[in-house]
Amino acid sequence: MQVDHILTVIPLDYTDDTFDFNEVIPRLYCKESGLQHICKECHYDKTQFENHLRNMYKTGNIKKDLLDEKLLEYLEDIKK
Repeated sequence: MQVDHILTVIPLDYTDDTFDFNEVIPRLYCKESGLQHICKECHYDKTQFENHLRNMYKTGNIKKDLLDEKLLEYLEDIKK
């Protein structure tokens, strides 16, 4: 088992020109309620999917308002 941040540390709509440590630091050092236990394989898969969404956003293949929705759908799917 591993510990995972429920809210992504690096925002899904991150781009090189929008990166802001003031947004990242509170996400990284969150309360215990912002963390979850997750198996190593699921943690890896979730991180890969988050990176996939970021790349889709950076290349214009997904709109910002759909990022969280797609991540939530993915999280619901892996819980099954």
